[in-house]
Amino acid sequence: MSMLGSLPVTGPIGVAIAAWLLAGRSWRLSLSWCLLFGLGMLLVVATKVAWIGWAWVCRK
Repeated sequence: MSMLGSLPVTGPIGVAIAAWLLAGRSWRLSLSWCLLFGLGMLLVVATKVAWIGWAWVCRK
């Protein structure tokens, strides 16, 4: 099983990209990146919670 899409891999990569953009003084691009990355992570968390919750409800 691959760990490529897991939080321990994607989290530091996302932070590194944000730091790289900030170091290049690309303020708008770094803000856009942080917002989109955060929205994507929020979507992943929401779907995982919904999946776990649905599986828990269906087991009863």
